Amino acid sequence: DTFPIVAFVEKLGAKPRKIASLYVGRREGDRLLYAGKVRSGYTESVARDLRERLDPFIRKDSPLSEPVKKPKSTWVEPVLEAEVAYSRPSHICDAIG
Repeated sequence: DTFPIVAFVEKLGAKPRKIASLYVGRREGDRLLYAGKVRSGYTESVARDLRERLDPFIRKDSPLSEPVKKPKSTWVEPVLEAEVAYSRPSHICDAIG
């Protein structure tokens, strides 16, 4: 599935800069809602490249239609998308664990 990137968390102290995780959204009509966090599945090279590509799109506030608290996040314009593959939705994992 493909999701718009709405924020990232930077890997603290990394040189060069790179992402530690991404927050992604999902579109429902004209609304952009929080979909989840992506923490793995990309290489070090991709983490560095993506951090640089997101730089011009940084914004002060969330682009989401409904606010969520993500204090470590750096919000971005939702112009880049992430292709996400998962074995099962996290709400199922939460219910099992």
